[in-house]
Amino acid sequence: MSYRQQLIESINELQNIREEIFSQILNLSMSGEMNDVDKVFDIGEVYDFDIKYFEDSKDVNVIELLKAFKKIEKTIGTLINLNVISDEELGFE
Repeated sequence: MSYRQQLIESINELQNIREEIFSQILNLSMSGEMNDVDKVFDIGEVYDFDIKYFEDSKDVNVIELLKAFKKIEKTIGTLINLNVISDEELGFE
């Protein structure tokens, strides 16, 4: 595997980790601060959450996860920009 291919694989893995951290932020919030919101949804109901919904959290654990999420997001952007990697190379079209 070439250096560039390995770098792209690393970026894709960071994106997967970022998505997992987002899921953990959502799950932690829904079982804590946003418990009342969680009760409104029916099983199987789909709703798109944005990371912005959690920026005013008072839960120190959610705040720490949010910091990790943003750091990974920034790192991904930096790696993409430094190496001029296109969406097509990352598998996003």
